[in-house]
Amino acid sequence: MTYISSIEQVLWVKKFVKLIFYEVLFGIIIFLFFSFMMYLKANSPLFLFIGVFGLAVFLFIYAYGSVVNKCKIINHTISKIKFENKNICIETFAYKTLFKKRDSILIDLDVSAIKFRNDKYPILDKNITKYEVLFFLINDKEFYLVLDFFDKDLANKLKSFND
Repeated sequence: MTYISSIEQVLWVKKFVKLIFYEVLFGIIIFLFFSFMMYLKANSPLFLFIGVFGLAVFLFIYAYGSVVNKCKIINHTISKIKFENKNICIETFAYKTLFKKRDSILIDLDVSAIKFRNDKYPILDKNITKYEVLFFLINDKEFYLVLDFFDKDLANKLKSFND
């Protein structure tokens, strides 16, 4: 039996990846603006270099923490789940941003090897935090299944495996 995520979640993922692109673009514009302002106010090239370098380091840390972490969570969000006998096959969302492209992850393993728990989705978004999420722990990596975007009997089937 195969369960595929609803179109609502697919559209949310596409919109969210687009918002990540706008975050990067906004960071670049802020960096250029403040660099130009420092250039106009700089008394010496050393002050200009220190100011621009400090700003670049700050924005790099922001971009890495925000963009890379969010893209990793998107890439670990389950889009399709398939049951075959005692095996389970999981496929995650792929994404493509300006700087990075990640294909979907395919995992095929025994149902008994999966551990999961209920929790909140790690990306804080008002459209998705209200939903029930199962965290799958597979090979020390977390994968996220937003149950409200799948068929209702999937939750019962998964909970029967956990008992």
